[in-house]
Amino acid sequence: QLANWAYAPQALTLSSGMLAGQATIRQLMLEGYTFVYSPDAHPAVWHVPQVEIPTISFEEWSQSITQILATISGSKVAIVTNSVDALRGRSYDFEWVYQLPDTHDIVLVVDDSHGLGVSGNEGKGIWQKLPQLPHIRKIVTASLAKGMGLAGGVIFSDSDTLQRIRYSAYFGGCSPIAPT
Repeated sequence: QLANWAYAPQALTLSSGMLAGQATIRQLMLEGYTFVYSPDAHPAVWHVPQVEIPTISFEEWSQSITQILATISGSKVAIVTNSVDALRGRSYDFEWVYQLPDTHDIVLVVDDSHGLGVSGNEGKGIWQKLPQLPHIRKIVTASLAKGMGLAGGVIFSDSDTLQRIRYSAYFGGCSPIAPT
């Protein structure tokens, strides 16, 4: 029901947004992805200890993303960003995603913890606003505690991605959402 509400193909719930982010990042680590972070990327989706957060603005970063990708030697790249600038209260534009080349296996990871429940069509978050491109796999993570007032977290993605996360050791050690 949560996936249908947010216009996503599937949803996987966890006990917190932090665990949703870390379960996602850890699975991508196991799959061998190189991580590229946008400015102000939420710590829930950091690949610690190798996080290099750019100090330029989001707009400068998004304009230079194709040049950034050209410097990466591996073919598997996870681009990690937020849906909104939580400190300044503004939504990010994702038109830059249309510029991403099909020369890499790209996963776009978007933390929507500060958007889900308050932004998008009827508060349904970022999923519907993200470009639908065949060469880019999308994963959206979010806390349900902020805009929705529920103690838990969620990962939205395709069924194959969520199946791999669901059967990972990291997810197996996570707690479910506590009943209210």
